[in-house]
Amino acid sequence: MCSISACGRIEPLKVGDAVWAQWTPQLWYRGRIEAPCERGFKIRFDAQDEKCSSPAELAKDITPTRATLDPGMAVLAPGGPDTYRQAKVIAESGWKYEVEFDDGSRGSFSLKELRLPFADRP
Repeated sequence: MCSISACGRIEPLKVGDAVWAQWTPQLWYRGRIEAPCERGFKIRFDAQDEKCSSPAELAKDITPTRATLDPGMAVLAPGGPDTYRQAKVIAESGWKYEVEFDDGSRGSFSLKELRLPFADRP
């Protein structure tokens, strides 16, 4: 099921899609959907690790459009080298979006740096 704020804004997940997948509660890494699995989809990460992930732990690796981002929406934003973290859009200023991470820290990112999680987190 897609997140309430992202419903109708993201194409359904399918084998072959490039995604960002949750590895730990705070870290998301890039990978690709390889096959269905008991929880949702088997992900092969760029580092070659594998994990069976539910849709709530996935975000398509596509850049959202300005029309798809609203204040209060859950997003993934860069959280370090080659990682993303869960955040919430706080404000838009020109072509930058201010986000607040789950730990309360904040950052400002361009649209091309953000991703929309596919589903609500469990």
